[in-house]
Amino acid sequence: MAEEVYSRHGNVIIGPSMAHFGSTSYPIANIGSVSIKDIGRGPAGPLGVIMAIVGLILLLQSNVFVGLVLLALGAILFIRAKPKAALVLKTSSGDVQAMESTEKQIIADTKTAIERAFMNRR
Repeated sequence: MAEEVYSRHGNVIIGPSMAHFGSTSYPIANIGSVSIKDIGRGPAGPLGVIMAIVGLILLLQSNVFVGLVLLALGAILFIRAKPKAALVLKTSSGDVQAMESTEKQIIADTKTAIERAFMNRR
């Protein structure tokens, strides 16, 4: 008989006794706790801010065209760089970042499914 599935998002499957993240599997009994960690926007966010600042400086120094282009590109780059969140599992071998996504709801749903498995293992 197949194991019940609490959550399935792509290659992440959480059941009552196992958590599968792609090709890596963790027994629920070996997971001590689960948390969500914000990991920022990646390198595109700060690069966008720097480009926008340089563009603003050039704009103020009468280099209008280049300043406007850099300011616009920097703003677009920053806005398009979505913040990421990671699901962190505490295991006997330390903290493991099991998955990351720009869609925080998927991370939250996966965390809830693992917590449900915790409650059902007792």
